[in-house]
Amino acid sequence: MKYFYSVIFILFNILNAAFAQNVNKLCKAELVGEKLKISNNVVSFYYNWNSGNVKLSGFQISGKNIVELQKPENSISQYGQVMKGDQLAEDLKLFTKEFSAQNVKLATQIKSRFAGEKEFLEVSVSYSLGGLEIKRIWEVFPNTTAISTYYYLKGKPDESWIGSLQQQSSNDLIENVSLLKSKEANQRIGFLPIPGKHWHGKIITFQDVTDHNNTLVNEKFVSPYTKASLLQGNLLLLRNKISNLGIFVLKESPLEFNQQSYPGADFSISETQVEIMGTGISKENINAETWSRSYGYVIGLSSSEEIDQLLALRTYQKTIRSIKENRDEMVMSNTWGDRSQDSRMNESFILKELEAAAKLGITHFQLDDGWQQGLSRNSSNKQGEKWNSWTLEDWLPHKERFPNGFGVIADKAKSLNIKLGLWFNPSRENNYETWKRDAEILTGYYQKYQVTAFKIDGVELKNKESEDNLRKFFDEVNQKTNGNIIFNLDLTAGRRAGYHFFNEYGNAFLENRYSDWQNYYPHNTLRNLWMLSKYVPAEKLQIEWLNTWRNKKGYGLSDPLAPGNIPWDYAMAITFMAQPLAWMETSSLPEEAFKHVELLKKYKAVQHQIHQGAILPIGEMPDGFSWTGFQSVNEGKGYFMIYRELSPKVEMKLKTWLQPGQKLKLTPVLGNGKAFTTTVDASSEIQFKLDNKLSFALYAYQLL
Repeated sequence: MKYFYSVIFILFNILNAAFAQNVNKLCKAELVGEKLKISNNVVSFYYNWNSGNVKLSGFQISGKNIVELQKPENSISQYGQVMKGDQLAEDLKLFTKEFSAQNVKLATQIKSRFAGEKEFLEVSVSYSLGGLEIKRIWEVFPNTTAISTYYYLKGKPDESWIGSLQQQSSNDLIENVSLLKSKEANQRIGFLPIPGKHWHGKIITFQDVTDHNNTLVNEKFVSPYTKASLLQGNLLLLRNKISNLGIFVLKESPLEFNQQSYPGADFSISETQVEIMGTGISKENINAETWSRSYGYVIGLSSSEEIDQLLALRTYQKTIRSIKENRDEMVMSNTWGDRSQDSRMNESFILKELEAAAKLGITHFQLDDGWQQGLSRNSSNKQGEKWNSWTLEDWLPHKERFPNGFGVIADKAKSLNIKLGLWFNPSRENNYETWKRDAEILTGYYQKYQVTAFKIDGVELKNKESEDNLRKFFDEVNQKTNGNIIFNLDLTAGRRAGYHFFNEYGNAFLENRYSDWQNYYPHNTLRNLWMLSKYVPAEKLQIEWLNTWRNKKGYGLSDPLAPGNIPWDYAMAITFMAQPLAWMETSSLPEEAFKHVELLKKYKAVQHQIHQGAILPIGEMPDGFSWTGFQSVNEGKGYFMIYRELSPKVEMKLKTWLQPGQKLKLTPVLGNGKAFTTTVDASSEIQFKLDNKLSFALYAYQLL
C-alpha cells in the first residue's frame, strides 16, 4: 500500500502548496522526431506524432515505468481490420475517409483562465484534414496526474463526416471472430488503447433537472469484452489489479442527451480500447470564419486502489478552479424557499432580511427573481411575462420596489459584513447573441454595488452557438471583475451544463425543494449530496436547508421524517460539507432558530479547512434510518462528518477511506461527539457513537 501514501503526498501536499513554482519548469511539451511528450512534474503522456493528428502511445507516472499502449499482435480493430502490433489509431476521428494532416504547427504558452486562477501550460497542435482546420488543445496543470483535451474546428468538412451513431454489429451466432467487431466508424474525440487484460470498472451516469429527478447518480459495472459495448455517462473508471493501474476518463460536456449532436453514447469500450465519442459539433455548426469548440475529455492515472483513483479525479476537479476562502466559501440565504416568490420583494423587506441574516451568521444574501424592473413569468405579479428575452431596462432595480436603487441595500449589507448576490437570466434570444451586453450588466452591479455572486437561471443550451456564447459571457464577466465573482449555476430545469461542464465558473445550485409542496425531506437532500460527493466536489454544490417550523400540518403528524420532526441544527448540519444555502426568509424564523448562531459561527471557522480536502461519502446511503457521513481526506489529517439518522443503534462501525491498522486521534469540533483515539480495523472501519437519534458530530482527525 505504499502507493497510497505517495498519491496522498503528490495530490494534496503539493497541490495545497503555493503555485509560486514556475509552470515553465513543471509542465512541458517536447517533440523529438516522431514522438510527442506532454508532461508535468508527476505524469507524462506520449504520442506518435502522425503528422500532427496524434496517436496516444503511452503514459507514465513519475517514478514508474512507461506503460506502452501498443496493439496486441494481429488484433482485429473496431473497424474489422487486422492491425499489426505497433499500429495505433489516431485520437481524433471525424471522417470515414482517411486524410493526412497538413499545415501542422505546434505551439505552447502559459495561461490562466482568468485573473487569480492557477496558471497552466496550453499545448496546441494546429493542422488541417481535407478542408477542415483543427486546433487540438491540451491543458497541463502542475501536480495532477490528469491532462485534459479539447478541439477547435472551422472550415469546410468533407462529405464523409461521421454524424449520428452508426448501427452496431450483428447479434448472430458467432462462427467468425470478425462478427465480434463493429465495422462501423464512430466519431470520436479521444482514443485510449487499454494495456493488458483483466480490466474492470464502472460507468457513472448523472442526472440534473432536479425539479424532476431525485436520484442523481447511477453506477454500472463494466467488464470489457472482445466485442465493443456502447456506454452512456460522463465518467468511466477502469482498474487493473495485475498491473496496479487505474485510469479514469472524464468527458467534459453536459449530460448525455443534453449534449449537442449527441451520438447516442459517450464511450465505446472493448477489451483492447476505449473511444471517447461525440464532439458536440454538427457538420452544420462549422463555418470558415469562426472557431467552434468541441467537448473535452480528461485522462487521469492512479494505482488500482479505489481511493487513489478518486483522489486523482478530485485533484483535477479542484485544480480547474481554485476554492478561495474570500470568494467561494459561503453560507448564503435566499428567500425563495419560503414560496413567497417576489411578493415581498422590496427595499424594506430586504433590509429586514439582511438584519436577520446577519444575526444568524449568513455571509452572502441573494436577491432572487423579482428584484429587476422586467418581471419574469415566475413573478407573483400577473404582469410578469419575461423569460427568454430581456432588455437593458429590464435589468435595472425595480422602480417601485427599490426607489433608491440598491444603494441603501448595498450600504446596509456592507455594514453587516454580508456580500450581495443577484438572480440573473441571460437573454437566450438568437442563441445568447447579447452575451456581451449581459456581461456588462453584471459587471456594472459588481462595480457599483459590490455584487459578487450571480445565480444563473433559465439557461437553455439548445445548440452549439448557445454554448459558445454563454461561455463568452462567463469569461467576459470574469475578466472584467478580475475573477472576483462566483456564478451559482442552476441545475433544476432545462437543458443545462450538468456537473462536468462550465466547472471553472463557480458552484452549482442543485435543487428546489419546498415544504409547501411536501417535497423537502432532509434525508433526501443528504442522500443527493452523499451520492454526488463521490464523483463531484461537494464544496462546489449549494445544498439547502429550510425553515422546518413551516407547513408542519401538510406532512401529517405521523411522518417521522417530515421536516418538522427534524432538529433544525441537524437539518443545517446536513449542508456543511457543501456550500450551505439557507433557503428561507430569515426574518420569518422563530426566535428558537437563533439559538444555533454559535453552531454556524464554529462551522465558518473550519469551513475552508474542510473543503481543502477531498470530501468522499462514508457509511450507509442515507435513507432516514442509517448511520452515514463524509470524510474530508487530506495528507495525514482530515475531518469526519457523522450523522445518526433514525437508526436505533447507539454505536456503528463505518467504513472509511483510511488504511487498516492506522492509528488516529479524533477531536470533536461540532455536534455531539466525544474525543477518542482508535485504530482502523481490517475492513477500514471505525466505530462511532452518538447517543441520540437525529444527531451529528464533526471530528477533526490526525493520523498518529
